[in-house]
Formats: sequence, C-alpha cells, structure tokens
Amino acid sequence: MEPPVANEEFAFRLREETERTIVVIRGEIDLSNADDLSKALTEAATRNVPVVVEASELAFIDSAGFAAIQRLMERATVLLVVPPTCPTARGFGVSGLGQIVPFFESLDEARAATGDEGS
Repeated sequence: MEPPVANEEFAFRLREETERTIVVIRGEIDLSNADDLSKALTEAATRNVPVVVEASELAFIDSAGFAAIQRLMERATVLLVVPPTCPTARGFGVSGLGQIVPFFESLDEARAATGDEGS
C-alpha cells in the first residue's frame, strides 16, 4: 500500500487488492492538483485490474478532476464509489460520467462487482 499523498485539502491513497486497485480520494480536486490525481490513477492502471475510485470523502471536484477520471477510462476498467450523501454526488451525476462508468453507493458493492469481496 502506498502512503497517502496530500496537497492542501486533497489526499489520495492507493490500495492494491487481488481483484482490483482502489484509489481513495478525499478533500478537493481542482486544476491545482488534478495532475497529482492523474498520476495516481495512471499508477493504479498499471496492474491491469479494475480501478475503483472511492470518492465518498471528496468535498469538491471540478472539470480537471473529471477529466483525470475520464483519461483513466482509456487505460482501465473504472468503477466509482459515490454515495448519494457525498457532497460531490450531484456533480458526478451532471458530469456525464454516470452514463459511462458504473457507480456504486459503497466500496463493498464495487468489490462484489469486481470479483471476490475480500482483498
């Protein structure tokens, strides 16, 4: 497991599991730190397993953050964990990602969709 990387309020952590790589993101993603997110997502895609982006603690995401996730889709199968109570749930919905990326309300649901439920 990689140590968390933080940039002001933005932080992420990569967690490799047998059937997937989980990228937990929290805080705020905007133009100032979207490159950091993009690098983390690129690293997550190198294992050739689905990448679960766990965004339940994400407070804000702008178009640069959405673009980083869209670029990930060129390299890996992407699943998003965005509970309806998440502050960014509406933004993910109107971004159009919901039309092309599976959304889940919990990490357990995303794990079940990518194979076994454990690590």
